[in-house]
Parts: sequence; structure tokens; C-alpha cells
Amino acid sequence: MTEKIVLLGAGALARDLIAIYGRERFAVAYVEPAFRNDQHVVSGVGIVSDWTRLLTQASHYLLAVADQDARAALQARARAEGLIPCEPLVYPASFCAASARMGRGSVVTCFVVLGDAAEIAEDTLIMHHTTVGHDSRVGDLSVVCPGVSLGGGSTLGRNCFVGANAVTAPGVSVGDAAVIAAGAACLADVPVGGFAIGSPARRVARAG
Repeated sequence: MTEKIVLLGAGALARDLIAIYGRERFAVAYVEPAFRNDQHVVSGVGIVSDWTRLLTQASHYLLAVADQDARAALQARARAEGLIPCEPLVYPASFCAASARMGRGSVVTCFVVLGDAAEIAEDTLIMHHTTVGHDSRVGDLSVVCPGVSLGGGSTLGRNCFVGANAVTAPGVSVGDAAVIAAGAACLADVPVGGFAIGSPARRVARAG
């Protein structure tokens, strides 16, 4: 059966996903009512703002927002409503080792390398020109921005956010809901909920 996929999110990330994978891949996009008239809302697919209508048009979902809290809330709502994460989407110009594994709802965009025995959990987003080293694991809901290098044996927990061009040294463990700032070089573990910035990375308190 062909998957009827709803993009959960209709902003810049949704636009990029449509540009990469083609608008025919997606049945509809969901946007919160408050943002429906935003000038950056995606075009080329139908837009819905209520779940009742959404459920008549889609059987599967793909997260199309990068905010950690929004991703978790949308995943929970989608699953509660009976939607299924779509099959993994991998751009043809990326390289995935035969032993690499990807969970449902995960996305690998352009020119990504997934090394031997790398594991990408469900509902993750790996952006372009990223390398996920051998035996590394990226937890579900996590977002890895462009140009990141995860050293072999690295572990990202659930719902982490890794900024563009950040690096983790081999074997580094990053706890759930942690944030690694753009350009950071993590040479040591980052705790649950931690925020790492700088090169070499140091832990700082998160605002709020």
C-alpha cells in the first residue's frame, strides 16, 4: 500500500523536504492555525490545520520541524491519533553502509555518510554533508544539522539537537535532550539536558 504521508510542519524545513524528495511524495502538510498565513508556509501540497481533516488524508507522518519540544509533541499526537511513521527517506547521493540501520520516520538528506553499523533511530533528521561514524547511534527525535561529524562509537540520546559543523570525538556520549551548539567540538560526554558550546566544547547553563 502506498504511504499517504503528512508533513507535520509547513515551514522552511517542510519546503526543503519537498524540494529534496519531490512534492508527489507527500499528501498534505499540517500547520498550526496561528501560522497558516505565514509567508513562509510551504506551497505545492495541501495545507490542513485540524487533525480531523488531516486523518482523512494521511496514513503516515514525517516530522518537518526542528524544534525539540515541537517534535516531541507532534510525534506524541500523531501516534495517539493512529498515524504511522513513514519508511525512512534517504537521498540517493548519500552513502549508507550495508550494515547501517534506520528507523521509521527518519530522514537522511543530501551527501550524508552513515558508517559501518551506524544506527539511526525513529523520527530523526540527518541533514546534508554529515558523517555518522561507524558504530554510532542517533536517538529518536534527534536533529543533526548540516556538516556535522559524529566520531565512531558516538551516541546521541533521545531528542538531541546538534548544530551545524559540530564535531563529537569518537566514543562521546550525549545525553537525552542535550544541545550541541554550531561549531562545537565535543571531546567529552555531554549530560542529559546539557548545552555544549565552543571548541573545545564547554558546558553552559541553558536559558530559561
